[in-house]
Amino acid sequence: MDSGLKPEKLNLDARSSEATEIFKYWLRCFEAYLNSSETEVDGPRKLSLLHARVGHRQSSVIEKAMTIDVTKTTEAKFNNKAVSFQKLN
Repeated sequence: MDSGLKPEKLNLDARSSEATEIFKYWLRCFEAYLNSSETEVDGPRKLSLLHARVGHRQSSVIEKAMTIDVTKTTEAKFNNKAVSFQKLN
């Protein structure tokens, strides 16, 4: 990856009036950094790099969001199986 594209560590105050714009800009820079890799950056490695570039508050939010996403995915799979089972009966 191109070290010149490596974004600064993000320590964002979510209550700031510019928080959304700052995060969007930072995320675009982070994605450019990942895309500069000669090999594809996979999910676990991408997540590891993300955690390394954000502060503790953002890291905590990411973990919570991932837990919610995994829960929703699991629920969706369960609901799809339940619907399929009901159709069989």
